[in-house]
Amino acid sequence: AAAEAAEGVTDRAVEHGEDATFEAALREAFEAYDTDGDGKLTTEEVSILLLVAGRKAPEDFTSGPKAEHSLADFVALYARSDPVSSREEDEDGSDGTADESSVKEL
Repeated sequence: AAAEAAEGVTDRAVEHGEDATFEAALREAFEAYDTDGDGKLTTEEVSILLLVAGRKAPEDFTSGPKAEHSLADFVALYARSDPVSSREEDEDGSDGTADESSVKEL
């Protein structure tokens, strides 16, 4: 399934350009977490989604007030988030992505 997904992304990148493909991938991920379809995710949901993508939410985002975030908010936050570093991977023994058990906790 992962190989098919990667192939699909590659095909879309060739057909529509990398930027459009990247934006579509972020939109698909956001919509997958927006289970009630209201176009909003909680701070916790966005933080988990970033972890799944191998990104670390900026500290000002995670320490700020709890709120709901739109797709545009998520895209902007993704752009200013940092990749999970190798050092962080070594410290906690994980690869920086959320595992199935942490996603189920949501």
